[in-house]
Amino acid sequence: MRKTSIEQLTTSLALILLLITTTGTILLMADLFFKLDIFNSIQEKALGFVLVSMFLVIVSSVVINIMINIGIIAETLQKRDSS
Repeated sequence: MRKTSIEQLTTSLALILLLITTTGTILLMADLFFKLDIFNSIQEKALGFVLVSMFLVIVSSVVINIMINIGIIAETLQKRDSS
């Protein structure tokens, strides 16, 4: 795969998961704060686990994007210096 397609894929993945994680966190916090009982205790634990897992995938995607962008910057500088 090309660097730009990997960068676009990881950016899209991170943004979609960020949206889902934010929505889930808002629901979970509203349930805990207002005692709405939207989720039972097992569902709350499962949702918390899923949210933490998604957060880790988001962080990994951001790190991959940073590494790819550093590589692209280095290649561009190398081409500019050799010209």
